[in-house]
Amino acid sequence: MLDAAAEAGEYEEGYRAIINFIWSACGYLPVERIELGVSEARRRLADVPPPRSIGPYLEVSVAMWLLVPSARWTEADAVLPDYGDRGLAMSTQLSHLTVAGGLAFRRGEAHESKQLLEELRPLALASGEPQRIIPMAGVVLPWLARTGELEELRSLTNEILAVADRQWPAVLDAVPIVRALAAARETELLGRTTESIRETPDLAANAKTALLTGEGLLALLQGRAGEAVEQLELAIERERQLGRTYPAACLELNLAEALEAAGRTDASKEVRARAESVLEPLGCVNPF
Repeated sequence: MLDAAAEAGEYEEGYRAIINFIWSACGYLPVERIELGVSEARRRLADVPPPRSIGPYLEVSVAMWLLVPSARWTEADAVLPDYGDRGLAMSTQLSHLTVAGGLAFRRGEAHESKQLLEELRPLALASGEPQRIIPMAGVVLPWLARTGELEELRSLTNEILAVADRQWPAVLDAVPIVRALAAARETELLGRTTESIRETPDLAANAKTALLTGEGLLALLQGRAGEAVEQLELAIERERQLGRTYPAACLELNLAEALEAAGRTDASKEVRARAESVLEPLGCVNPF
């Protein structure tokens, strides 16, 4: 596709193909493998820099799907200030708000995260597109859970369930959604969300990890600690295989809680310490 685009002089479409590859490969290929593909693709188009119409979206997509999950937040920080212009395409704006707002929330920057996430939510919902709404929910729902705005959390979750409607996209990350519902102890909503994911046909990639997580957290809330441990360990292994260091560390905190509930105190301490070895250097105080 890149070669055909370059031969035709359609460089914007060439760069769009790179973006589509990033968004489509997540959950199927490891971060490192995706980065190799992106690097090779950029080399093939090196004679023409990405047009302003598409270049910012490429950079923010790299930050969202590769840099943040692989715990390379400093690299993401270096990208974001250049692409916060509200005059850019809506797809770029939404992705930028998701990444910048999500990082601010995770670092405990209350004022900035509130400003960014309150702007993000209505814009994403107005798009009507799952590829905008689910990533938004992955940062806004945890923020609502942490700030105790449970009515807002319930309302947004119901909107997400209506949009997803048992058709959860395989490549979008819904793990923070189910983790937020568990953190808020919204057992009924967590059960409905997990069931909605389970009923998605041909469940695969990130959606499958979200199902494992949802089932594990539901088991934990319902007092089935042993089952919770099994499901969460499977979810963590999937994240590790994909090089998603940060999401794996977040899930290890849930696993530590499940191990503690199962009476495996030493194992719980070991897992928690491993998670904190990733989260503390990032300055992460809200691990979602």
